[in-house]
Amino acid sequence: MMLREYCPKMSMQECLEMIAAWDTLEYEGKYFEMFAVLADGEVVGSVSLYDHGEDTIGPGPEIWQSARQKGYAYAAMTQALAHARAKGFTKAEGMVRIDNTASIRLHEKLGYICKETVVNRKGNTVHLFEKLL
Repeated sequence: MMLREYCPKMSMQECLEMIAAWDTLEYEGKYFEMFAVLADGEVVGSVSLYDHGEDTIGPGPEIWQSARQKGYAYAAMTQALAHARAKGFTKAEGMVRIDNTASIRLHEKLGYICKETVVNRKGNTVHLFEKLL
């Protein structure tokens, strides 16, 4: 995947600035780190880690449509959670839309527990998942 394909709605300068910001490992004063998900030397997605306060991390996986259902999200999340644990985080949490069955299955396979179902700021009904690291 080319950089231009990753940032389709941004100018090249905006995309490069975003990547430079990632290198600071901080966003809005909190820990943030982004990783590319690779398969056979090609980028097939990304996974981010964002500090949710205390000792809690919020991982965010995204696998490109053409690479889904091949185990990449599970492998990427497993590695990202291990990285977060090594950095001292003890809990992971995430929100998953109730109609996103693939992500629900992924979180369950990773050992997350659904704590509650709520309506988020965007008006979507989501499951709040939590996992001890």
